Amino acid sequence: MEGSATLYAVMDIGSNSTRLMLASKEGGRFLVQEKKLRITRIGDQIASKGTLSEEGMERTMEALKDFLHDAREAGADEVCAFATSAVRDAGNKRDFLARCNEALAFEVDVLDGRMEALLAYMGVMPQGDAARVIDIGGGSTELIAGDG
Repeated sequence: MEGSATLYAVMDIGSNSTRLMLASKEGGRFLVQEKKLRITRIGDQIASKGTLSEEGMERTMEALKDFLHDAREAGADEVCAFATSAVRDAGNKRDFLARCNEALAFEVDVLDGRMEALLAYMGVMPQGDAARVIDIGGGSTELIAGDG
């Protein structure tokens, strides 16, 4: 990265995939530098058992470790991670979050449905324009009506 732009790394733990986005902030705007996605299926047994599977947690932890390494290698100044529906609804979410905290040395935030919807809206309409958005995820669907 050239100049004094701040590089941010954001990790998104969804029901079916885990994502990394690296973005720089320059002049008050975020510019996406890189995106990565890994299919981790942490929510593969939420519907049947109400918990995160051991295999799903392991796949997700490996992705998070790799993404954290990538973020540090890229020179990320700030790193954050959040989880959505599968982790939010899981009976064993505390176990998974404790593992993340230990392995990554920072806490993963669990978004409530309202915040998940707001962030989805902002991702589609970054300027805050009025729109209707449907975010179909692996474990939840948000219907968002924004008036700017």
